[in-house]
Amino acid sequence: MNQARLLAVATLISAAAMGCGADDGVVASDESNVIDGSRATAYPFAALIDAQLDIGVGRCSGSLIAPRLVLTAAHCTVDAESFQVVTPYNLDEAGEPGQAMASVAETYDWSAPFGTADPQMHDIALLVLDSSVHLERYPSVAADDGALGAMVRYVGRIDNGETSETDLFVGRAVQARPGEPWGWPFTFATDRYVEQGDSGGPVVLSTDGWVIAGVDSGGSDEHNLELFARADLVHGWIQEQIAAAAEPQ
Repeated sequence: MNQARLLAVATLISAAAMGCGADDGVVASDESNVIDGSRATAYPFAALIDAQLDIGVGRCSGSLIAPRLVLTAAHCTVDAESFQVVTPYNLDEAGEPGQAMASVAETYDWSAPFGTADPQMHDIALLVLDSSVHLERYPSVAADDGALGAMVRYVGRIDNGETSETDLFVGRAVQARPGEPWGWPFTFATDRYVEQGDSGGPVVLSTDGWVIAGVDSGGSDEHNLELFARADLVHGWIQEQIAAAAEPQ
């Protein structure tokens, strides 16, 4: 487990989107696209993440799972100095969305360089916010493999090719199956309806949108698959981080 400075891969404002290739045709998502999605207003924990990079601003998605922790993809935590998190559907009494800055992320075992993917690592990270963002209720992280064979939905910030500065979108329900047959043992696989990019957004159970099964990790054009890093495989570590970041009583 290690600590990383934040947030790298994504759609870039001042540079072209960067393809993150792997030898077997699986790529880390860089321009993600929820196809035919609808606004994710039922997901107040869903977060927009803008990262400050040397080459511009990168965009990812994530999930606020505790007052100071945002769950996202580990490959989104490489080579960035700081990032801003906004929860657009978590409004205060003045109608303003929750937001905070951060400059640190905790990763479980990720050490792959910028723009690459490693199937033998867990593509999971927790962004540590400088200040708390409060929800009436925080989502839970799956503790077992109950998502295998179940219907799940993805939440991300690009819909039909259009990147949003203010909204996130939820896609249709698709079935989750093991990623191991394609060489990615720490993932769920679904049919590809998230195009390249916008990594880090949550995949939630269709029957309970407040249970996060994993985060968007990448996709394979060759196999028409989307891969989601499984949160249940690092559930104990996530709970340890939540406890460590807990607000004083």
